[in-house]
Amino acid sequence: MKRFWVILLTLGLMAAFSTTAMAVDVKVSGEYYAAGMYLDKTTLKSGTATDGPSTAFFYQRLRVQTDFIVSPGLKLVTRFDAMERAWGATR
Repeated sequence: MKRFWVILLTLGLMAAFSTTAMAVDVKVSGEYYAAGMYLDKTTLKSGTATDGPSTAFFYQRLRVQTDFIVSPGLKLVTRFDAMERAWGATR
């Protein structure tokens, strides 16, 4: 009985995905940014021989958004963020 339902589900999915697609407007937008930060003399102690180390790092983010517009009242919006990390950092 389980095999019957699996075969029926497989045939149903094949029929659903093999039909012709309706007219859909697709809009793709997104943003990419890369930024950096430099910190000079990072110690909070005053009057020491050294003012502490300086450090610099860069980070980035890619955001892609896709809108599938079937009709004015029906829209599917998807968005994902990728590569959101500091450069040279461990993953």
